[in-house]
Amino acid sequence: MVNEKLKERSKIICNISGEPDYFLDKHPKIIGNAGLITQTTSANENYKGRFDKSNETIRMGAITSFKIYSMLKFLITTKNTKRSIDQDVYLLSWFSDDLANESGFRLDLGPARFAGFLGANKQKAKTIDDETSKNIVSSFITGRQKFSDSSKYYGLILDKVSQGRIAVRYFKKLDVSQLKENLSKWENTYYWYYFDQKNNIISKKTPSLIQMVQAAYGIDRKNKAKSLEDSDDKYYLQIKKGKLKASQIQNMIIALMDGKKIPANISTKLKMNIRNRQNYPNNWNLLKFTTLAVLREEEGFDNYMLDRKNYDRSYLFGRLLALYERLEASTYEKNADRPTNAERLWTSYINKPLTVMLRLDQALSPYKQKLIHTDDKVKKGLGIKINKEINEVINLIGDNYDYKDPKTNKALDVGFIFGYEAQMRDIFTKKKEKEKEVSDDK
Repeated sequence: MVNEKLKERSKIICNISGEPDYFLDKHPKIIGNAGLITQTTSANENYKGRFDKSNETIRMGAITSFKIYSMLKFLITTKNTKRSIDQDVYLLSWFSDDLANESGFRLDLGPARFAGFLGANKQKAKTIDDETSKNIVSSFITGRQKFSDSSKYYGLILDKVSQGRIAVRYFKKLDVSQLKENLSKWENTYYWYYFDQKNNIISKKTPSLIQMVQAAYGIDRKNKAKSLEDSDDKYYLQIKKGKLKASQIQNMIIALMDGKKIPANISTKLKMNIRNRQNYPNNWNLLKFTTLAVLREEEGFDNYMLDRKNYDRSYLFGRLLALYERLEASTYEKNADRPTNAERLWTSYINKPLTVMLRLDQALSPYKQKLIHTDDKVKKGLGIKINKEINEVINLIGDNYDYKDPKTNKALDVGFIFGYEAQMRDIFTKKKEKEKEVSDDK
């Protein structure tokens, strides 16, 4: 039934529907006083430069306007179709045959019972050891799927750019098969390995989009997080500029939906951040894990295992840095909370590896002696093992690179973090095996 007031308006051919309709110059608001469609008779800037008169712009009928309003209002108020990216920026998503998204699937989360690409909603943000962080693609396929494989998936990003205006930043329609392919491609590209101590298994994890953006642009903070995507824990990574965070997350969503790689600025920032460990006293593991996941394919690392035949300069110096760190840390009392020399000199070592290597080798001499002469069988065995590894790596560097060549002392590339991580995992694996041997002897 047509509103009586509309009958008083002139009839037009709606430029969108192509059907006869009642002309509407003032359109409904979507968020507060902000609307998506500009008032036809509003300020000059809405038409000047393109048209001479306001009524020469697009002419929209009342029925079309209310259909657009009703659809957006439904999507933005329905739990499973809306996700807040940042203040006044929303991701809306739905399936052509599951408009309410009763299946619970969202591009940012996967099915509702799983954490996913954008982190958890109204829960702690996804962390490395989050038990709900499952395989996104398999959860997508095996979840309570109420849509068909021939369905279409729609993604829409709305941004309230001012008190009176809403902008559509992005819109994409995908076949479900293409969406699955893009998700699979993303997950099989950006992952790293996490050791689940509870179940004693190593599994692959894909960082959330928010985690990637926070690792790239976040500042280490101690205060309790307040936003949904931040962790409820004591420490978190904060991005002060809200628009920066929103724009970067938008870029990540677009890359994921379009089947493209992570934006280059994210990987570039991670390469810079991983060199400055002292800037992340509380979130180092999160930054390291995210960097390894994002750069794994680019750097050509298929697994986490120590590659003893990798003679790349950065990889070897990364291994040595891990050995220096564990040698000193192994002498500390349990729960000792102080950085090692390797941690304190992290950035200097990466910039001048050979120079700082000599400095660390000298500084760690007392710790080496302490481990070798300790009565603790496990620590003593570990100390001997680490010292042997240090000598092997130093010999490999000497065999493959000239210590007198200035190029040997130039700054390391990001491959160092893969050498560091592989060596550290190898140390801990050996340590657990050694502890088991001592326990069996008893």
